[in-house]
Amino acid sequence: MDPRLRTPALRGDLAAVNRALDEGADPNLADGDGYNPLIFACENNHVACATRLIEAGARVDCHTDGLRTPLNIAARYGHADMIRVLLAGGAQIYFAPTSQRHGVTTPPLHHALSGFAEGFQTKVHGNDAAISLLLAAHRSLFVGILNRGTRLPADVIPKIVEYWAHLGWYKYE
Repeated sequence: MDPRLRTPALRGDLAAVNRALDEGADPNLADGDGYNPLIFACENNHVACATRLIEAGARVDCHTDGLRTPLNIAARYGHADMIRVLLAGGAQIYFAPTSQRHGVTTPPLHHALSGFAEGFQTKVHGNDAAISLLLAAHRSLFVGILNRGTRLPADVIPKIVEYWAHLGWYKYE
C-alpha cells in the first residue's frame, strides 16, 4: 500500500488523501494482508475519504485476504452513510469473494444482521439503518413478498430478521 494513503485513510484526513492522490498515489494498492485505503476508510467510517478514494478509482468490490469487503465492513458496524457511498460507487450487493483458505464470505446483509444481533452495536452503530439500506438494495429478492417498487416500512425489517432467524438462515452467537 502506498504509505501516503495509509495513515490519512485510517485517520480520515481528507486533505492528505487528496494530496496523495494528486501526487499519483494508487488507491488500489494493498498491504500484505489485502487491506487498502478504502477498507481502512470504511472500517473507521471516514465517508469523505472513501468518497474521494472511489472517485479516484478505488475498486469498491475489493477484499482483504480474510475476505473482508468494504461493504461487509460498513454493514457490520452499521455505517449507513458509508453503505450509501459504496452502493452509489457500484458495490455489488451480492459480492461474496472466496478463497481456498477461508472458503466463501457472507454477503453484506448477513454482516448487518450479525451486528444487529450483537445488541450493543444496535444502539451504538445503528445497524437498523444499515439493514434497511441493504434490504432496499435487495428489493428484487422480495418481489413475491412485497409490492414491486415500494420501500420497506421500518416495521417490516424486524419481521424479516425474525423470519430468517426462525428458518435458521442467520444464527447469532
